[in-house]
Amino acid sequence: MAFSEVNRLVSERVPLDKIVSKYTKLEQSSRGYVALCPFHNEKTPSFHVYTDNNTYYCFGCGASGNAVTFLMEKENLSFGETVQKIGEEFQIPELLERERRSDPQLESEREEIFQTNLAAEKIFMRNLALSSEAQSYLSRRQISPEMQKHFGIGFASTNQQFIDEMQSRGIGMNAMLRAGLIRVDDSGRPVSYFRNRVMFPIIDKKRIIGFGGRIMTDEKPKYINSPDTLVFHKKEHLFGLDFLRSGLRDFPFIVLCEGYFDVIAMHQHGLNTAVAALGTAVSENHLEILSRFNKPLVLLLDGDNAGRHAAVRISSLQIPENLDLRVAFIEQEGEDPDSLLKKEGGREIVKKLVESSNPLFQHLIDEQIGQYFATGNIEERIKIEAGIRELLKRLPRVKFEHYSRYVRAKTQSEIRISRPVDAKGLVAKAEKGSLKKTGRPDDERSERLKRILYLATVAEELVNALETIKNSFIANDLGDIYDLILRIHDEGGDYADLREMLDKSGSIANEFDGKSFDFIERFFDRAIAATELEEHNDLLKKLYEDNSPEARRVIKEIIEKNNKLKMIIKNNQIESLPTNQ
Repeated sequence: MAFSEVNRLVSERVPLDKIVSKYTKLEQSSRGYVALCPFHNEKTPSFHVYTDNNTYYCFGCGASGNAVTFLMEKENLSFGETVQKIGEEFQIPELLERERRSDPQLESEREEIFQTNLAAEKIFMRNLALSSEAQSYLSRRQISPEMQKHFGIGFASTNQQFIDEMQSRGIGMNAMLRAGLIRVDDSGRPVSYFRNRVMFPIIDKKRIIGFGGRIMTDEKPKYINSPDTLVFHKKEHLFGLDFLRSGLRDFPFIVLCEGYFDVIAMHQHGLNTAVAALGTAVSENHLEILSRFNKPLVLLLDGDNAGRHAAVRISSLQIPENLDLRVAFIEQEGEDPDSLLKKEGGREIVKKLVESSNPLFQHLIDEQIGQYFATGNIEERIKIEAGIRELLKRLPRVKFEHYSRYVRAKTQSEIRISRPVDAKGLVAKAEKGSLKKTGRPDDERSERLKRILYLATVAEELVNALETIKNSFIANDLGDIYDLILRIHDEGGDYADLREMLDKSGSIANEFDGKSFDFIERFFDRAIAATELEEHNDLLKKLYEDNSPEARRVIKEIIEKNNKLKMIIKNNQIESLPTNQ
C-alpha cells in the first residue's frame, strides 16, 4: 500500500483527537482542539488538532502531521510499526495487511522523495550563493567555503519562491508534501516548511533523506528538522554519519557532539569523525548504529549541569555490549566544540580531550566514589553506595565483573558490589508462562541441565557459557542455583553446597569421576548446544504460525544458528556418554 493510500485511510478513519488526548488535555476550539504541545514544554497552548482533516500543527515548535507522524514521533516507532499499531487499535484491515504484501509503489514513492530532496538541495545551494545575508551569517560563524560545499549547506528563502522553483523543475505539490518540504496551513494553502533558514542536508548512504534548518535570528525554534517521511526518521539518523568511515582512517575515535555547527567545526579542523543527533536526545538506536564501527565512541559534552545530566541519562540506556563508550567534558565555561575550536590552540585542546577521555561508567563511578570519601555522614554514604550499585546494574555481565573489581580496588574494599539476584522474579515469570517450558519430558531435560550446572562448578572456566541457556534453567526451576553459581563466580566462594544440591545421590559425581577436562568440556559443549537447539525449535513452532516478513527473517536466522549447533553436537561426539545425553 502506497504512503499516500495509508495517509488517506488514516485521515478518513482515525480520529486524531482520540490519539492525541492520551498524551495531552484537549480543549475545544473553532476548528477542533487546542492543547499544550506534547513535543515541547510550554505554558500557553499552541498545539492545534484540526478535526476537519485529522491533522495537527504546533505554532510553538513547528511539529505537524497526522496520526501516523504523531505516533512515530511520540512513541519512537518506525513507519511500519505505526501503521500496524493504528490498524490494530482502530480495526482497519487494509493497514494490517500492509506489511504482508510486496509493494512496488512504496519503493517508487521512496525514490520520488530522494529525487525531490535532491531538487530542493540544488535550490537551497543556489539561494545561498545569491543571499548576502546568509553568506554573512556563515562568515560570522567562521564556516569556510570548503566546508559549506563539503556539507552541502544552503539557504531556504521565502515561501512562494521555493514552491515556484520546485514546480518549475517539475516537482508537484504531492511530492513536496511527501518529502516534508511543504505543509498545509490553517487556510488550506501550501507553505514551505523551511523559510529564512540556513539549510543542512541530512545524508544517508549518499542520498539526501531530509534537512535541518537553522534560523539566522533569535526567533524560536532555533532549529527545525524535516518531519518524518518514508525515508527519514530523525530519531534514527545522525548528521555527518556518511563521512564517518573515511574519517576513522586518520582519527580512530567517533565523537558524538550536540549540534550541526559542532560537527562542521570539528571537520573544518581536521577531526573528521564527528557526528550529532538531529535535535533529539541520544537514543539507544544511535548507540547501536555507532557501535557497528568498532571504535571508541566519545560523548563530547559541555561541562555544565546540562552536560553532566546528559551523561547520566545516556548511562541509563541499553548500551551495546561491544561499545567502548567514553565521555569528555569541556570545562571552559560557556564553551562548546564550535567556539573552543575557534580559539588559539583549540584544536589541540579538543583533540586531547577526546584522546584522553575515560569510559563513561568509569567517570560516573569516580565521581560517586569522590563524593563517598568526601563525606563522613553514614546515611549519605549509604545513598552513594546504592547509586553505585544502581549504575553497575546497567552493565552487561562481562563488564560488570571488571567494574565491580575496580570499585573494590578504588575503595580499598569498603564497597563490594555483587550482581543482584532476582531469581524469584524470573521463576515467577516462568510459572506465569512468560518463559515457556519446552514440551520435552521435564525429567530428561532437567537432569541434563543439572549436569551442565554441576560441571560449571567443577570447571569454573565453563561458567560464562551458562548464560546462553539461562531461560532453560529458569523454566526448569533451576534459576536460583544458576544465579548462585554466577554470584560465587563473581565474588569468590565454595561450590560444595551447590554440588550437593544438584547431585544428592552422587550419581553425577560418579559419572565424571576420573574423567579428563577434555571429556568434561566436550560433554558440556554438546549439552549446551543440544539445549539451545531445543529452545530454538520451540520458538520456530511459534514463528511458523506468523507469516510476516519479520518472522520469516528470524526463521532464516534461527535455521542458520541451528545448523551450527548441530555441527557442535556432531563434533563433540564422545564415547560412553551418560544415558541422559
